[in-house]
Amino acid sequence: MAFRLLGGNSKLLQFSSARHAPSRSVLVAASSDYSFATSVEDRRRGERPNRNDMKNEERRLSKVVRALTLMTSSQLEGVSHLMSNTIIESVGVAARLKGTNQGRRRQEAWVMKQIRDQTDEASLEKLLDAVDFSEKIGGIFVDPDILNLTELWREGLVSNDKVVMDEVCQAAVSSNLGVEPQRIRALARKAEEGVKENSVLMQQYSESMAAEARAVEEDPDSILTPALKVRVQGPKPNPALRELNKILKPLAEYTVKLRYSS
Repeated sequence: MAFRLLGGNSKLLQFSSARHAPSRSVLVAASSDYSFATSVEDRRRGERPNRNDMKNEERRLSKVVRALTLMTSSQLEGVSHLMSNTIIESVGVAARLKGTNQGRRRQEAWVMKQIRDQTDEASLEKLLDAVDFSEKIGGIFVDPDILNLTELWREGLVSNDKVVMDEVCQAAVSSNLGVEPQRIRALARKAEEGVKENSVLMQQYSESMAAEARAVEEDPDSILTPALKVRVQGPKPNPALRELNKILKPLAEYTVKLRYSS
């Protein structure tokens, strides 16, 4: 005795009884087309499937993919470290299709599957943050991890931290971004000199302002005297530090992307 149950994209169940073993039943499950319900169950092995969780995850992914297809090239570049090149290419394909095109919906579903398979929860949360940022402000999202690493490196380089210097130079070599370690070392030395000089100027400037405030308090007319009109110069521009920042940001993006992909 045997019967088969067929229904749309649902799994096909086939029950049959073996001729030589009538007391045993065999359950055969044929693979179906991709569905979010199946993939969620696979990702959460041992957990009881929850329909609400599956719907929420599908909505999150759909929101991310749709927003990615609407981003400008600069905005997309700001989150490129959170995705593989394959996903970025798939997003580009979807973006070039008309919104009412059936192929557009299929392509977006394919991007959703790629993100599900290739990105972790932390990267997905960052993508959601980037989507919210682009929708509310319309600017370019900057990953806080990249900002923090850039700042940490900058402070380490101007403080002559050898561990940081070795880490940055290693990132420059492995990233193949055309940044020479010698250039980083030279800029770090100049930036350090500029920071020290500005530190002295800031101290003198603060002392000058304090002296002027005391003089005005003692005699309000003293503010008009030529001697108090000449103030100590404030901090000077530090072009080496600005150039160092431009170099460190792409290196930090490269390093953070490696961490996400590992």
